[in-house]
Amino acid sequence: SPYGVSKVAAHHLVVNYRESFGQYASTGILFNHESPLRDIKFVTRKITNGVASIALGQSNSLTLGNIDISRDWGWAPDFVDGMIKIMGLEEPNDFILSTGVSHTLMEFIDLAFRTVNISNWERYLTTDKSLARPADVYSVVGDNTKARELLAWSPTTSFEEIVKGMVLFDLHKLQNLDQNNYWKPDIDE
Repeated sequence: SPYGVSKVAAHHLVVNYRESFGQYASTGILFNHESPLRDIKFVTRKITNGVASIALGQSNSLTLGNIDISRDWGWAPDFVDGMIKIMGLEEPNDFILSTGVSHTLMEFIDLAFRTVNISNWERYLTTDKSLARPADVYSVVGDNTKARELLAWSPTTSFEEIVKGMVLFDLHKLQNLDQNNYWKPDIDE
C-alpha cells in the first residue's frame, strides 16, 4: 500500500542519516498496535464499536471487507513502552515491536461477540467486497527477538485482553452516549 511504501522509505531515510551523518536516529517498526483510541475507520474499532452497537440493540449488522486476513495485533501502551526503551539506548538501533503471534480477523470478531455473550454472531456479519483493500496481505506477523534481547521488552497484554477491553470501552461509550475518547490505561502504581 502507499502507506506501507512510505513507512519503508522513512525507515531507510533514518538509517541513511544515522550512517551518513552520525545522527542519533533509531527506528521502530511497529506492527498493529490497538487501543480504544484507535480511529473508528480501522477495522478493529469498526468491529468493537459494531459489536457493542449490536449488543445494545442499536444496530443489527456489521459489514466488513476481507475477513480472511491474519494480523499481529498488540496493545498500543506496550508499544509506547517499547518506543521509550528504544529512545533510551546509548547507541541508536532499529527494532521490530510486535507480539510475534498472528490472529485471524475471524478470531477477533468471535472474541468481540463472545465479550457481549453473543455466540451466533455469523447472522450479524455481512461482507462487502468493495471494502476490501486492493493489495491486502493475507498474513502478517513480526519477529520481536531483537527487542526482547536488547531492550528487555515484551508485550504484556494478551490478544484476548485487547479485544475485550476495546469492546467494553465501546459499550460504555455507546451506553453513555459519550462521543469523546477519554480512555486512560489502568496503571498500577
